[in-house]
Amino acid sequence: MDVLHNFKQYFSFTKREARDLIITSLVLGFIFSFSEWGIEVFDIRAGIYSWFNAFLVAILAVLIHVLAQKLVAIHRGYTVQYKLWEIGLVAAILVVFLSNGMWYVAIPGTITVALIKRFRLGKRWQGALKKDEAHIAFAGPFANIFLAIIFQGILNAGFVNLLIEKVVLVNTWMAVFSILPIPFLDGFKIFYHSRTWGLFSVLFIGSLAVFLTWFSFWQTIITALVLTVLISIVYFIKFEL
Repeated sequence: MDVLHNFKQYFSFTKREARDLIITSLVLGFIFSFSEWGIEVFDIRAGIYSWFNAFLVAILAVLIHVLAQKLVAIHRGYTVQYKLWEIGLVAAILVVFLSNGMWYVAIPGTITVALIKRFRLGKRWQGALKKDEAHIAFAGPFANIFLAIIFQGILNAGFVNLLIEKVVLVNTWMAVFSILPIPFLDGFKIFYHSRTWGLFSVLFIGSLAVFLTWFSFWQTIITALVLTVLISIVYFIKFEL
């Protein structure tokens, strides 16, 4: 019963979170369907259809992102609340308009991490520990890139589908942008805890994004991990020690 109660209390979404998730997904859906509103002539029916499909893909990506963070947070004794980032969404719309659909900016939003006080008692636990917050933040981008790798594997197996391609595209861009050390994004929380851990996160997610179209599932993960570990070790020895 305690497990079920904790799940309902800390793993669910508030009304404000649900609203922000839907708004974020609508904006991301519009961005990733921008080039499909008619190739030569504006077609509102084709545009709305493409927007709806992209919205479904975007809401899946955002939910996977935030639910992964909530899961890690509960495991470590914290709660997570999602909040859209208005400036980031406006910037994303401007970029896709100015580039005529050639460039995407996929910024899912931001999270606030709070302590579950009955799990962590004492002065030592007052406020979210930066190490825990970094691990919670990393879970979102990693969940997105992991999902992209799985669906890319389906494409590599010969099952070509435009919706699956959209899943790979949206999740890859979301993972890459959210891991960047920009204020309000996940990457900033990771870099704030540790520059080495932040560099590792950026390199690992970036390498996975690059290699997922070249290699199989395990080849992608192992190649990205080995390359990232080697570069991070060199950085740590040369600059942090």
